[in-house]
Amino acid sequence: MQSDESFTLPINVDPNVTPDAPDHAQPTIGLIGMGAMGRMYAKLLSQAGWKKILVCDVPEKYEKLKADFANTPGVHPQKDGYAVSRSSDYIIYSVEAEFIDRVVAQYGPSTKVNAIVAGQTSVKAPEIAAFEAHLPKDVHILSCHSLHGPTVSPVGQPLVLIQHRSTKDALTLVENILRPFRSRFVYLSFEEHDSVTANTQAVTHAAFLSFLPSRLSNSMGTAWASAEAYPWEQGLYVGGIETAKVNLTLRIYSNAWHVYAGLAILNPSARTQIHQYAKSASELFKLMLSGGSGSLEDRAKFKERVEWARRTVFGEWGVGASTIIEEEEDNSKARTPSPPSDPSRSPSPTNKRKPILLSTTILDRFSMGTPHAGSMTVPESPTSTSIQLPATLEPPSTYRPNSHLSLIAMVDCWAHLGINPYTHLQLAATPIFRLFLGVAEHLFQSPTLLRSAVHSAMYDHWHRADDLEFVVAARGWSQCVSFGSFEVYRRRFEETRQFFEPRFDEAGKLGSEMIKAVMETEVKREEEERMRSGI
Repeated sequence: MQSDESFTLPINVDPNVTPDAPDHAQPTIGLIGMGAMGRMYAKLLSQAGWKKILVCDVPEKYEKLKADFANTPGVHPQKDGYAVSRSSDYIIYSVEAEFIDRVVAQYGPSTKVNAIVAGQTSVKAPEIAAFEAHLPKDVHILSCHSLHGPTVSPVGQPLVLIQHRSTKDALTLVENILRPFRSRFVYLSFEEHDSVTANTQAVTHAAFLSFLPSRLSNSMGTAWASAEAYPWEQGLYVGGIETAKVNLTLRIYSNAWHVYAGLAILNPSARTQIHQYAKSASELFKLMLSGGSGSLEDRAKFKERVEWARRTVFGEWGVGASTIIEEEEDNSKARTPSPPSDPSRSPSPTNKRKPILLSTTILDRFSMGTPHAGSMTVPESPTSTSIQLPATLEPPSTYRPNSHLSLIAMVDCWAHLGINPYTHLQLAATPIFRLFLGVAEHLFQSPTLLRSAVHSAMYDHWHRADDLEFVVAARGWSQCVSFGSFEVYRRRFEETRQFFEPRFDEAGKLGSEMIKAVMETEVKREEEERMRSGI
């Protein structure tokens, strides 16, 4: 990040300008790219009272853009990026990460002298490289990134500002332009941004992208599509934390594919994490199989792997000294110790911290299905090593136990990479990551739920085929990302998206309400923590 002292350049308007200023004193704001996020910014800026907002998309969308914003005060569609770039005092490129270099190369040289230029891509390294390569030297580079989707309220959400090549006055102006969003400004370098987004988004997206494709492969997907049936309508994956997994997965697939492709393919840290997630899922599944049909030692290996991940990521928070390593058959048998936790790699959260999900009953209000009668019965394993689940380990009667492989693999991945998911929670976590962490936290901090998941993973067969397809999907996404092909990513994403598209409206409404409910409690919790710490 270049300091104010090392870069001197004026800006074109008073940095303390507000939307109440007369038109001639207001900055001209330019938006190049009018996808979902570009449109969100245009509407929010208009609602704030800014009067001179120039917007453009590809030339063939010009007439539609004029029609769409005909009644939006202050928004003036332009034919192309040249008109926006040469006239605007503050310019935001809201284009796909795959095309940022090409678009900036086309319109960047026309940038108005002393203007401030930003980008909204999810990966900043290629964005900054494009700016440095194609923008004139007499412009500021001060990028941004709203860490939430276009359907989520920006109030209280993190909005990253990256002062790469700009002055203090330029930063003040940008803050004043965006302040009406009521977002929380987070100041990072572009390198810090890419590290944070990899830690809070990459594996989360990989988990959800794999979750539904695992239930769409081969004959299962064909059967469901032919019957126009969805798993939650069959009483499967319904209630509690399943509600969050299904709703958030559908929410991701309802968005444009490029939102996630850029982060996954262009961010090296993200590729590493997605690879480890697939590896964790594969190794855990193999341990599940050997544990369910093998010896006491085989069962202990799976349990110890899960317990190690729990201790490494969450420590003893919420469970005291209890563990899930409790063999029903022989508690006295010696076992190989699991890998030791390294506090310096992934410290557990403080004991004073409240959990993100105080209760999963809040999620039941947003379920897309209901459990079928009798669906909570745990089927017996046909193997001779079947162990009856003790009554004390029974999950709530409204939920059907399953392996929760996607969540266990997530925590295992964090543990292997030394990632502390709480580090960036308050700094720059997206609503999806916050809720997903809350779901994982709830599972791993509840001995009853975790033990029932471990037991179900090894001995229940009703979800075994789904778990297999999940592993295949996770590895497939990892390979897809390693190829570095946006086209392969797009085809894989859209093939799955098409089947679930009829349910996006319902899932979008439920998902937004679910995130709002959880975020309200999170905002309150963070305010209480700030008051206690005197911040």
